[in-house]
Amino acid sequence: MTDPEPWIAQVSKIVPLHLSEAVPVRVGVKTIDEVQSRPVFSMHFEVEISVMLRGAKRIVHEGGERIYRAGEARFSGIWEPHGGQAVSAPCQELLILLWPPMLARLAFEEAPHVDWLGSFQLPFLERPPRPVGYEEEMEILVGRLLDWVSRGRPESARPRLYVLALLELFARRQSSPTGRENSTPLFNSIGPAINLVFKSRRLVTGAEAARACGMSRGHFCRVFQKAMQVSFGQFALRYRVHGAAEQIAGTDLAVKTVSGEWGFSDPSHLHHLMQRYYGCTPTDYRKQRQESP
Repeated sequence: MTDPEPWIAQVSKIVPLHLSEAVPVRVGVKTIDEVQSRPVFSMHFEVEISVMLRGAKRIVHEGGERIYRAGEARFSGIWEPHGGQAVSAPCQELLILLWPPMLARLAFEEAPHVDWLGSFQLPFLERPPRPVGYEEEMEILVGRLLDWVSRGRPESARPRLYVLALLELFARRQSSPTGRENSTPLFNSIGPAINLVFKSRRLVTGAEAARACGMSRGHFCRVFQKAMQVSFGQFALRYRVHGAAEQIAGTDLAVKTVSGEWGFSDPSHLHHLMQRYYGCTPTDYRKQRQESP
């Protein structure tokens, strides 16, 4: 594997995230005992793989919606708004969170064309729920991860290896050199822009981000879009909305105060964005988080 880019180690120190360079993978099991009346929305920097174990879950996404059933996997990309709703209970899933910079710098000489981020960046309805031709291998790896979780074993490299093996089954679909452009080198080239966003709660312009990466604004915008499958403006905006949402959920500060701290001069703008990305108002989001177990 290549050496990490300097910006990668800084990210987790700047913005509070679930993962970090030191802990790049988390695996757990989530169970919902009752059918839900509506989707619960979220978005995060970490990419996510969820494998349905029991029941069924409806996923609402900007690119469409789909119901996932036992044995199927879904992928969620960086800052990608999505809502989940248990439509058959009990609903149980194996949840895997991955630190994107780890995948961005992952490279093997034996498989130089594997795009480790590719499965998270395909159009939503084109993301395969199963690795066609490798279903048995997927079942074995999921079983090993479940065994690891059930035994409560300490953190080690083994679950990371299982997760990468699982991801590789799906990544084979994006491994052709004639296919979609590999996002790994592109991701590394825009690292300084990501770092710039995570260092500040204010609005970071595309021109500032381009200068940080040593590119013209036009070239930077094209590279960023290819690497992240979202524009730089949307990436930076979703980071600020997420940060504001987390602060609203974790404090008693007035929504107006939080809005100002995250660069939204008008609280109604944050109100609108949270309804768009989280499906509820800031006040309702605070109540939901306070009432959740």
